[in-house]
Amino acid sequence: MGSNQLEIIFSCGQGEKNTPDSGYRLLAKRLRQTWAVESSKNIFANDLLSRCRLVVFAGSQKKFTAKEFADLRQYLKLGGYLVVLLGSDETVESNLNHLLEEYGMTVNSDSVIRSTFKKYFIPKEALITDGYLQRTTTSNNTVQNQGGFLFPYGSTMKVKSPAIPLLITGSACHPMQKPICGFYADPQSPKGGRILTISSVQIFHDGFIEKEENLTLVDRLFGLILAEKLPRVLPDESDVPESEPIVDIAEIASRVTPVLERFGGVVYGSGNSSGNGSVGSGNGSGNGLVGLGNGSGNGSVGNLKRVYETDCDAPSMAKIAEVLQAFREVGAENEPLSLVAPKFDGVYPSMQPAVYPPTFDDLPRPQLEMFDFNKEFVAGREKLNHVVLDHRNADDLTVYINKITTALSLGPQSIPPVRTEKELLEHVAMHLLNFKSSGWTQ
Repeated sequence: MGSNQLEIIFSCGQGEKNTPDSGYRLLAKRLRQTWAVESSKNIFANDLLSRCRLVVFAGSQKKFTAKEFADLRQYLKLGGYLVVLLGSDETVESNLNHLLEEYGMTVNSDSVIRSTFKKYFIPKEALITDGYLQRTTTSNNTVQNQGGFLFPYGSTMKVKSPAIPLLITGSACHPMQKPICGFYADPQSPKGGRILTISSVQIFHDGFIEKEENLTLVDRLFGLILAEKLPRVLPDESDVPESEPIVDIAEIASRVTPVLERFGGVVYGSGNSSGNGSVGSGNGSGNGLVGLGNGSGNGSVGNLKRVYETDCDAPSMAKIAEVLQAFREVGAENEPLSLVAPKFDGVYPSMQPAVYPPTFDDLPRPQLEMFDFNKEFVAGREKLNHVVLDHRNADDLTVYINKITTALSLGPQSIPPVRTEKELLEHVAMHLLNFKSSGWTQ
């Protein structure tokens, strides 16, 4: 390369919001590790296209003129490279799709969302873990895990020959298995022009480029388009898995074709064909099954949609006038329909729920000793009467004196420890004497 040769130049004059100075700083820093990176507000001036190797259009919103498109086509014929980052929001303003269609690529106006939650709360920040079409293998012929990348606020693409798809949305995003990155290389010359298109402007933004394996994706994609020789094996349209539409079962189940069962085990449904044991829909025939479409229904269903009828449940008011006229001609009264109470035939006899009173266990006995509360809380005079009545014999004089002393609250707890009944009587007499003396003094 000469001293005046530029390697990568970012366009900043076509309404791009993200530039190497704002929004793509980390991208420019990554690319500067290998290539020289510059930016220009008008790449069509000063003969810049002839002096640069790669031009990046990241989210261009201004429309290109016919002369500018002609300059870009001439630039590609002379071996120039283009990198186009275009999302669904930019396709409305920009007309870059007109140029990309000539090389087999078109950015759609839809949105890619993550259908199941994983790591990121915003559905449009789609984490794709199976988006690489070209699988890399190790020395022992095992598939190498290439990691996932974050695809934020992007859309799908249409990629057809001569372009090839490089990345797809995978199985966890919606729409499933759709291209999101296309690559074009001039088939006539190995040193011809190349175009790399990515249907997301934010994928290399400063806020997302360091997440997941997006930096590795930068190295792979820019390394591919700027490589001296392309790999011998590249993915093509046949490598994109076919997307399988999911049938809306709830909607289709409400529109099932009505059938009538008649004698002989023959089931008649909608259609013009006939068969052994059944009548198939459409023009097919069935042997004990339903023949669908134009083929025979021998054990398999050809077209599931022909089983369902979409006209039977369509409301129509065309026959109302004829019905009212028929009522007048017959002389029948035109009364509103009354509610008919349904009568259900039960297989089992009517039963009532059996209700049994609840059974409770008896409360346990209190963990207390048995006390005679009347005896404990009775007045002093009554205690003396009970003691006198219980001890009438002179043989119980000792017990009688002890109980009399206790009833008078003059027991061992209120007198010095004594043992004989004589001392107890002396103690009682002293209390009486003190009581009488206190009465006299008063």
